[in-house]
Amino acid sequence: MIRYGGNFFLTHSLEYVYNQNLETGNGLPFTPPISVMTEISWKPDRNRNQEEGFQCAVTGHYFAPQNRVDINEPVTDGYFLFHASASWKKKINQDYISLFLRANNLFDTYYLNNMSRYRILNLPEQGFNLQFLVRYEF
Repeated sequence: MIRYGGNFFLTHSLEYVYNQNLETGNGLPFTPPISVMTEISWKPDRNRNQEEGFQCAVTGHYFAPQNRVDINEPVTDGYFLFHASASWKKKINQDYISLFLRANNLFDTYYLNNMSRYRILNLPEQGFNLQFLVRYEF
């Protein structure tokens, strides 16, 4: 995580898994493709050094095509997902309450997840969706 100007934060990650069937030389079933995730988040000045307060973020997540598959396993196309979120956290006595609002797959991207058994049936993953969460930590 990198902080810019005190209020903005940049998080970047890369995931890569390599495996091989020693008998056939193919990849193993349900191997995830290379993925890259970048998130830019913002916290107001008044709570940037505290655990509680308001925060919002936008996230981009790219998944490369998965062409290295096992026998009889379908190849999956690459896709890019865009998400946005806002959260608020407050300390109450020794406990915390958090509220989250997330908008996932903002552009309603049609995609098949290489890690899902539904792709064998050609059923896509969830399109645009909203989530509202409440978390109480004690």
